[in-house]
Parts: sequence; structure tokens; C-alpha cells
Amino acid sequence: MAKKKILYIDNYFPSLDDFNEIMAPYDVDVIDAQLESEAEAAKLAGDVFAIVTSDVTIGETILSAAPDVKIVVRQAAGIETLDIPEATKRGVMVCYVPDYCRHEVAEHAIALLMSLSRKINLGIKRMANHQFDYKPLRPIYSLREKTLGFLGFGGNAQMVAKKMSGFEFDVRYYDPFIKESPVPGAKPCSLDELLKSSDYLSIHAPETEETHHIINAKTLAMMKPTALIINTARGGLIDTPALISSLQRQEIAGAALDVVENELTLCPDNELCGMDNVILTPHYAWHSEDSMKALQVETAKEVARALNNERPKNLLNPEVLT
Repeated sequence: MAKKKILYIDNYFPSLDDFNEIMAPYDVDVIDAQLESEAEAAKLAGDVFAIVTSDVTIGETILSAAPDVKIVVRQAAGIETLDIPEATKRGVMVCYVPDYCRHEVAEHAIALLMSLSRKINLGIKRMANHQFDYKPLRPIYSLREKTLGFLGFGGNAQMVAKKMSGFEFDVRYYDPFIKESPVPGAKPCSLDELLKSSDYLSIHAPETEETHHIINAKTLAMMKPTALIINTARGGLIDTPALISSLQRQEIAGAALDVVENELTLCPDNELCGMDNVILTPHYAWHSEDSMKALQVETAKEVARALNNERPKNLLNPEVLT
């Protein structure tokens, strides 16, 4: 019997050793393709059992070329590159890996919040220019007894709230899918209430048609002039020109962003790059040596479950099993 094939379309790992270790007991052939387009992947998908992808979109182009595929796994916490209805129509299980970097994203969000609040970036800049006077950094406020608001209160946001529990925040969140808080002390509220009350707004929502540009000129105008925004979720949740305008007009005090729209072509022309009240990091909140290993391992475990005729842990379309 021919080996079952696993098409690993694209990845950013030095090697697939951790993935291959879990696949070792199975009679499979892992194809480390390193492709960048759907068309290229479709040419290799003809007789594969499983498809693993990072950034290449899985939709009709690839699925129509893969009549034998049983499972697709996106090795990421987001699902925006997955055409789930198309896969469901073809009876293909679709999975993702939502939990591999909970601690990393939470720690990065906290680091951004602390750095922005204490103006660490500006302090470093002043010291590099041999300017020891701190008074131009004013105003700086204590975190104590301020309101920490979460736009989206899934696993990453909950991890931030838990890790920040010692800072005496009033914690509030807006998430239409979480009515009762799983974190002691965190209180649900409306979006309007969240925006008006938050001193720090940490964004953790998925990007959908409903949430695209949920932070826009109208919603920014509802916030405090001292408010700070932290985004470690998706760049498209914020209307970038509206954010720039709000920052320039001092309608809010600052923003710390690990994700922005069109991030690969952002600098140096985008005005965000030159603002003293903005901290930008290159979309690496998810990254650590530990999370890189966990991502491969959890991806491999989902493929292994399919090989064992078991239900995948993070199945996005369970209706294919009925």
C-alpha cells in the first residue's frame, strides 16, 4: 500500500523535526514544499491525505485539486486563510492551532502596555541622545486603579487578565460570545461602555466582516484623551488612517501595535512609524522558541488524530462528521 502523503505547503521553521517525530510511527510521506501560491500547491495536492499551511489560502483552487484530502490544518491561531464552507462542502475537516502561544501573546501585550504607559521607548531615545532630563516625558500615570478593557475576551485576553491580576486594575471586557466571565473580577459590558471607560484597551478579537475596522473614527472619538490602545490580534481591526488622525489630534494618548494593516509595506512612509506616542513591533507576539515547538507538535497531533480516525481537537467544521 502506498504511503499517505502530507503536503506541508509553507512554514517558517528551521526544520520539521518536531512534526516528523510525531509522524514517525505512521506510514506517511511528508512533503516539505515551501510554496507561496495556491496554484503551486494545487499541482502537488492530487493524492494527499492531509494539507498543512501557514499563510497560503486553502479554498477551491487547492481543494478541487485534492480529491483525496481528509484534513486541512492551519498552523496558526487565525482562520482567515481558510475557506471553511468550501471544505465542508467537500467533506474535508478543517483545523487550526489556537492555544500554542497563549502565554507569548499575553506577555507581549503586557510588555507593550507597560512600555507605552511608562514611555519606555521615549526614555531609551532620550538616553541614547544623552538627554537625562525626564520631565519632557510627562505626563505618566500609575496603572493602579485604572480600567483595563479587553475588546474580545478569548484565551489570549483571559491570559493577559490573569497575568495582570496584581496590578489592581478594574477589568472590563466586550465579547458577545462570553456572557459570564471566566476570570474573577472581570466584568462584561457593552462596546460603548468599554470604549468610554478604558484607560488601556487591549484588542484580542478575531477579524471578521463584523469586526473589520471596529476601531474607527467614530469609536476612537468615544475614548478618553488619556487612553492607550494595545493591539496583538489583527491589524484590520483598526482603521489605520483614523487611528493616525486620532493620535495626531490627541483624541487618544497612544498606541502600541504588534499588528497593523498592510504591515509588510508599512515603513518608512506610514506616519505611524514616526510618532513618539506609537510603539510598533513586527508581528511577533506569538513567537518564542517554546511556541515554535508547540506549533509543530500541536499541528502534527491533529494530523495524527485524522490518521487514527479520531476527531481532531480543534475542528472548525464538526458538521462534516455527521
